[in-house]
Amino acid sequence: MLHTTMGLDAWMLNRSSDPEVQAGRETRQLYARVRASSRLRRLWSALLGRSNHLLSLTEIGITRGTHNSHFAGLQTVPIRRIHGSEGRSDDFDSAFNPLGEHNRNRWLSVATAWQLGIALPPVKLIQVGEAFFVRDGHHRISVAHAQGQEDIDAEVWGWQMPEAAVCAPLMERSPASYSQSS
Repeated sequence: MLHTTMGLDAWMLNRSSDPEVQAGRETRQLYARVRASSRLRRLWSALLGRSNHLLSLTEIGITRGTHNSHFAGLQTVPIRRIHGSEGRSDDFDSAFNPLGEHNRNRWLSVATAWQLGIALPPVKLIQVGEAFFVRDGHHRISVAHAQGQEDIDAEVWGWQMPEAAVCAPLMERSPASYSQSS
């Protein structure tokens, strides 16, 4: 009898019209699709011999003290121009799909807030040349990308670097790695 009651509770939960319950269900389904996309992208990248990871600021030779910085203001930035991370390049692929289950709970909470229309703060980005790197907001970018959003509001800091230091790693990337497809 207990098993039947628990099954009924689960069925009732799935049929709930509560917006939070519906948003939670939709975000879990979206997360499953995004993780599947991440695994598929990883496989294709391996088969094609192309990189599928986010660039790291240290990967392109940028460390503290090697640049001049300034606050560039609040901007709307195309997600396709965000190529890397200040410190979490191993957690997301180049399309901002989460790479591991350790991101799941945070990703789901951000996605649920997004589904419910809760305003989220702007992400924090570092602009180096034409490229942007995430300082804060990896999950918000991932969720926005998964939802089909093309732009994101960001507080942007500009870092002035010698152009050669920025160009080489970015030029190695194929344009397909920046696509909006998940």
